[in-house]
Amino acid sequence: MSTLNIQNLHVEIEGKEILKGVDLTVNSAEIHALMLPYGMRWNLDVVERHYLRMAREIGIEAANDKALAAAVPEYVYGMNQKMGLPLMLRDLGVPRDGLKQLSVDTLGDYSIHTNPKPVRSADQVLEVLEAAW
Repeated sequence: MSTLNIQNLHVEIEGKEILKGVDLTVNSAEIHALMLPYGMRWNLDVVERHYLRMAREIGIEAANDKALAAAVPEYVYGMNQKMGLPLMLRDLGVPRDGLKQLSVDTLGDYSIHTNPKPVRSADQVLEVLEAAW
């Protein structure tokens, strides 16, 4: 299992230091599990029919298809909670003032191009990161 270790990180944007000596250790599996329900919520409008199938296979019940599909990311969040995994980026020590730079950096990750909903801007990524923070 891979781990990301960052020690004494300093980040400055436009002359303002936004990260000051941050130490962070993140297990890659934890970050993937943490971000999954947030990404699922963000993608809901383009993958609803897939979530419907998942919901039916899991045995989730809801008043209508929209509610049924929306229940799938909540189910995943609940699984993370039951397993005692971190649920928010702040639980991993990720500083809120670093989210903007993280959203910009994320655009350079190859996997962003496999997302069901096209990701065209750092603001879209920031929306998900803010929800997860």
